[in-house]
Amino acid sequence: MKQIEDIERMTPEELEAASEGISVPAGLQERIRESLAASELSRPEVCGQSSQEADTPVLRNRRISRFWIPFASLAAAAAVAAVLLVPRLNRAPIDTYSDPYLAYAQVEATFRLISDKMSAGVELAGEANTTAQKPLQLLQKITEK
Repeated sequence: MKQIEDIERMTPEELEAASEGISVPAGLQERIRESLAASELSRPEVCGQSSQEADTPVLRNRRISRFWIPFASLAAAAAVAAVLLVPRLNRAPIDTYSDPYLAYAQVEATFRLISDKMSAGVELAGEANTTAQKPLQLLQKITEK
């Protein structure tokens, strides 16, 4: 087996003669063409970058990620809109009362229930306030002495 230095010193004719009995893997030529095309397309002049900017992989990755941000945000907005709007498209408001007087009576009953619950809550808060004031009054008496 030859060393790398020996292979590098060989002439093209010697290399061709040495490669004659070696079988080439299937699809190798196509893969080489694809690699060459990809490297040609990634050159800084083709991408619209300066050669100094293209030398740093961090800047190249940042430029690529900035390219996708508007598309990703648009996709996210579309997904949110779809989640929020699709279930509502199938539901239409249903009129549950054919008689408007019955509907008004139901609204009055609902408001009365809400009022009763609010009154009970206000009474409970008032009782809690008087209970909370007792320790405060005790502390004031102690500090006055």
